[in-house]
Amino acid sequence: MNPTVEEFLNIYGTIQFGKSFDDYNELKKKLTLEEIENYRKDKLEYDSLSKKTNIFTEKVKKNNANEDDYNQQRERDKKVKSLNLNPEINKFLSLEKDILPEFKLASEIREVYIKDYIPKDRSIKWIEGNYNSPAPPIFRNLQNILKADGASIYERENNSFDDIIYCGGEICGRTDGQDTYPVLRHAKETDNFGLFFIAYRPLIEHCRGDQELRTAIELKQQNKKIIIITNGYEYFSSAMRFL
Repeated sequence: MNPTVEEFLNIYGTIQFGKSFDDYNELKKKLTLEEIENYRKDKLEYDSLSKKTNIFTEKVKKNNANEDDYNQQRERDKKVKSLNLNPEINKFLSLEKDILPEFKLASEIREVYIKDYIPKDRSIKWIEGNYNSPAPPIFRNLQNILKADGASIYERENNSFDDIIYCGGEICGRTDGQDTYPVLRHAKETDNFGLFFIAYRPLIEHCRGDQELRTAIELKQQNKKIIIITNGYEYFSSAMRFL
């Protein structure tokens, strides 16, 4: 059975973040929503007080601080000491800031391919685009996303594999098809998948007449298992199905 979204994210979190994900989960269980919300409020107040303290410090350096300034600073110091800035909550929020955006991106990419391609128990030959044809940034963790869905990935030559994935910039790989044609040939000659994770813009601009794209469309019309997933309309946007 294919992993549920929750199972997928738990596996992906472990693969992608390792111990940091374990720490995040432990803190998530330990901390209450009320504690986190109170920390946010105290942190905002602390930041505000710190700005005023910095202004006071500059006044002191320039010998412009008067008695009223000193009194106000003493009150600020007392207030800072009364704030509850739990370092565990600070760590939790820092981890959350790193983890949640990656979870959102991984879920969006997965949602695009999972309808027609289930990586679980699939052996994948991985072809990476070279420096002339780099993959869009949104696919930076694609291997770990596929592994979280149960795939095995091989970057070196392997005679035993089910599917081939090319992850790069353009449908020709900027190598006259040497890197990408094996994906098309595999989909044509077998009953397995050939997948491209590439940039959208070249497909509608300078690559729209490429033989590789024409071949991919022809194979799709023949009900071959060819899939093209791109980064959407903008370079940093989320994934979408092109073919």
